[in-house]
Amino acid sequence: MMTMLATMMIVAASAQQVKTNIKVNGYESKAKIEAAAKAAPGVKQAIYNAKTKTVVVVYDKKKTAPAKIRTAVLKVDKKPVVQAKKTVAKKKVVKKNIKK
Repeated sequence: MMTMLATMMIVAASAQQVKTNIKVNGYESKAKIEAAAKAAPGVKQAIYNAKTKTVVVVYDKKKTAPAKIRTAVLKVDKKPVVQAKKTVAKKKVVKKNIKK
């Protein structure tokens, strides 16, 4: 009886966990992307694959959803901002011959 009850509890607990792939940009390092995914509530595991630019995530479906996890990852996985070169406009100095 106790074994059956324990088995039912394990099955119920694992039924709430879902595994899915989430597509990301891939601009950041593996460590930062995995950390951002794991920081989302309900995420148990996150493994990033740089070749496919996907994160395999195991999460509790009662606590979060793939869209929320992706949003958390994209907060750190942004395209680097390229600083525009500062250009100095050359002013043309026009000298007028002023006759007095």
